[in-house]
Amino acid sequence: MKHILLLTDYSKNSINAMRYALQLFEHHICKFYLLHVQSSSTYTTDDLILAGNATFTVLL
Repeated sequence: MKHILLLTDYSKNSINAMRYALQLFEHHICKFYLLHVQSSSTYTTDDLILAGNATFTVLL
């Protein structure tokens, strides 16, 4: 079984890429995982400061 990670920001291009991946692997047994991503420019410095070490704890 293949595990496919699909990254998306729900833009037109990323939706087209998801459709392409679904068509590409339509004859394979797969699990698709969807991960919503967004640009780091949407975060402000205050958000990062308030998060403190909690951000690193989650990643580790």
